[in-house]
Amino acid sequence: IMEKSKSIAINFGIGVGILTLTSLLGIYYLKKSKVVRKRRTCVKLTNGKELIEKYDAFVFDCDGVVWSGGKAIPGAIEALGKLKSLNKKLFFFTNSAASTREHYLEKFLRLGADVTSEQIHSSATCAATYLAENGFKNKKIYTIGEKGLHEELKRVGLNPVGLEDNQYYGISPEKISSITIDPEIAAVVVGFDRNISYYKISYAAMCIRYSPNVLFLATNLDLTFPVHDRLVPGNGGIVEAISMGAGRGPDVIAGKPNPTGLNLILSLSGIDKKKVLMTGDRLDTDIEFGNNAGVDTMLVLSGCCKESDGISAKPFQSPSYI
Repeated sequence: IMEKSKSIAINFGIGVGILTLTSLLGIYYLKKSKVVRKRRTCVKLTNGKELIEKYDAFVFDCDGVVWSGGKAIPGAIEALGKLKSLNKKLFFFTNSAASTREHYLEKFLRLGADVTSEQIHSSATCAATYLAENGFKNKKIYTIGEKGLHEELKRVGLNPVGLEDNQYYGISPEKISSITIDPEIAAVVVGFDRNISYYKISYAAMCIRYSPNVLFLATNLDLTFPVHDRLVPGNGGIVEAISMGAGRGPDVIAGKPNPTGLNLILSLSGIDKKKVLMTGDRLDTDIEFGNNAGVDTMLVLSGCCKESDGISAKPFQSPSYI
């Protein structure tokens, strides 16, 4: 949310200037006319309450919007509670594929948010759904990623392998070049992996390069993600390393900005797109995700982006609101 001249104070103690998820609550109580950025066009609201009343469902990114690291963004949990009290439908979509829905649910509950597992979606659940619906059940999937990604793939009847490769470090290129590629590998799935190694990158790349029918699926291409006051490397670098070794990029990107996940949420909720607002802290994932799915979007400034980033965004990454 932008004001023509001076900063505005948002209720619920969020302070002045930095707008986070509590922007949703603040605009509910503002009485004066404010200027809100609407797809490169400033729309003047006669009543801030209209923005809350306009939408029946809100989809939120998690990292940088609801929490940062292990701590809630100031005011975020209160905002979710207020929206729930107004009978709004709430959904959450994280591009992280490192954990299961149950893990994320535990985190929400620990931070004080009253949500259910059915409200939580991730690039891991989208990857699993895509593979299960496209003939990969019971087939071997070479999977780079955390245990949570492996569990989500198993949940829908897939056969992920590769977790045991965490043990291989310091293997020479000569030895790797002589490794036999499993001919039963039908797909390579690449998610964020804290145990990434030269062996894993090499084996995944060789599966793709030397087995032309192997599907290459990336859970997301996030270059970074916010932890406390810093940005740390994300899955995008891992995918790029494998792509360079394989000689081609992913066939499928399961997470944002691919609109598949949001379209799934829309289908499950049965809500008109015009009544849905996607909220996130990244232009190249969250905002583009919402724009690709045809819903309104709001950029919050509690994560990766500054207000100037939203104002100068490319048309396909331009938020409806800041």
